[in-house]
Amino acid sequence: MQEESQMQDDRILSQLQIALQISEQQKNDYMMQICQLQQEAIVRAKQSKNEQYLFELQKSANLQNDLILTRDSCDQLRKQLEEQLIQNALLQDSFDQQHQKLSCANEQILTMQQQLEQQLISYKQLTEANKFLHERSIENQLRNQKQEEEEPEPEKQENQIVEPEKPRMLRKQLKQALNQCDLLTQQLEKQWMDNYALKNAHQLQISKLHTEIEKLQKHDH
Repeated sequence: MQEESQMQDDRILSQLQIALQISEQQKNDYMMQICQLQQEAIVRAKQSKNEQYLFELQKSANLQNDLILTRDSCDQLRKQLEEQLIQNALLQDSFDQQHQKLSCANEQILTMQQQLEQQLISYKQLTEANKFLHERSIENQLRNQKQEEEEPEPEKQENQIVEPEKPRMLRKQLKQALNQCDLLTQQLEKQWMDNYALKNAHQLQISKLHTEIEKLQKHDH
């Protein structure tokens, strides 16, 4: 798009130069014709007095008027072309800015997608670990329950130190680990939702930028 705009600017400049050259050549030709006619009118007026002298002078005046009109037309065309070049330059600058914004937005989206993919992998790993811990916890509960049902309770003696039950401690640790996994899972889900909303916002901004660029391109053509 930028190369096409540059080619259009070069074409306009070339047309402007040609128009100026034609205008300058026409002006020189008209001036030479006026000088010749005026010299002929003077010579004829000296040789014989008649209305031909007035005719030649009128013809010279008409050529001078044509020259003035041609010069004014060329000046007006040059101004229009200069204004068009200025507008094209402004449009090109605006397009470059929009293109830069679009490139930055695309880079942000790519970075965000990579982060989301990495978080999704971590989320899957954490879910699998949570599932594994949950299954192990159920197995331990069933095994401990079965042992409690099969083993008779030992008789307590006076001043006997009761040792902590290892299965109970293990269940407590597993429960704490499961709670931590649930908390991390909730945090990852919230982060995933926030990133998803941010991605949608960036996509909406990119859609608006595309619309603005299309408007600029239509206006440029």
